[in-house]
Amino acid sequence: MDKHLQNFNIVHAALAADRYRLIAKDEAVAPGETPRHFTHGKKNAGPEELTETGAFRGWTQDEVRAHMHEVVEAAIQDSYGTYITPLAADTHYILIDDINTPEKLEKSTVYAAALEVESSPGNRQKVLKIKADPDPALARRAANACAARINQECGDPAVRNGEQAWRLPGFLNNKPKHRAADGSAPEVTMLPARGGYCPQAQHIYNEEAARLRELQRQQPQQPQQEAPAAVRGSMPTSEKNHRGIPWTDLYREHGTDLAKKIKGIASRSLDYAMACRLRAMGYSDGEAVRILAHGREWTETVRRGSTPIGTWDQEVARVQKTVRDAYYTPAGDRDSGRLGPNAIKSAHRVESDYARTLRAQQPQPAQEPEQQKTRRRRSRGR
Repeated sequence: MDKHLQNFNIVHAALAADRYRLIAKDEAVAPGETPRHFTHGKKNAGPEELTETGAFRGWTQDEVRAHMHEVVEAAIQDSYGTYITPLAADTHYILIDDINTPEKLEKSTVYAAALEVESSPGNRQKVLKIKADPDPALARRAANACAARINQECGDPAVRNGEQAWRLPGFLNNKPKHRAADGSAPEVTMLPARGGYCPQAQHIYNEEAARLRELQRQQPQQPQQEAPAAVRGSMPTSEKNHRGIPWTDLYREHGTDLAKKIKGIASRSLDYAMACRLRAMGYSDGEAVRILAHGREWTETVRRGSTPIGTWDQEVARVQKTVRDAYYTPAGDRDSGRLGPNAIKSAHRVESDYARTLRAQQPQPAQEPEQQKTRRRRSRGR
């Protein structure tokens, strides 16, 4: 059996997730640059296979096996790293990342991992399996808090996402810093895969869920009032802008471009800078809200995971304030006005280049031979 399939079978036996989202990420990028990435299966997914925000729901175990050859080909051809996110309605999979010192390894022993991998020489990742709270919104917040507490203790303090992707064993870690002197990349190695739930992580998760539930209870019930409109226009209901670019792709393209131009920018500052750019480009405030709300889909890449992911309605409410600040305040007038003709032209070029890429990916209809002959005769007649 192919080693990649064999490793996935071990992963599924240990985790038993409903679905798996596989991500290919370009790791040969300069420090500070945002790596390119894509989700396997999303391009050809139907509407029922996407969430309300456009995220891919992932493959079932059988679909992963059926598409594994495509995943392997992409990893080899483009030297991309391959990441996996297990997904289940009633289970969380908490990642402890960057266990790379004896102290971290010792502290992590209190957590019974469903499986472990060596992501690079001397660097481990542990996946902890815990049962989810029945309230989906609270469950996600509790998982984020649980991941943050555990990683602060014995992993990577930057990990604050309860749905963090991790490296799939059997594939290569192509980060330049891990390459050997001969240029070879280390393979991600499967370590113990015992399966089962983690009592200690479950205890921490239950504490966070209880804390969040108590905070909700303590909040006074306010009478339902119509919220003041943060923007004057309405969000478009179409799936794409006037260039035929999906709204979610617009966030990625502009966000990636801005992150390159403004090194080390935080996600909230990135959203504001993007809103100012969109205003200067001529987008309406409603269109800007639609684009920025899709930022939740790029938290792990463009936004670097520095802002907790909310529901679609929560994201819309949050970015409305950002758009209002960019469109209807003196500071927004000033910051948008600072974008001169060259900056605006460059921003439009980001979209036109991507729109050209999308058109090139679409199959072109073949011309009938008779049509081709007719056109040649007409051209000679001129």
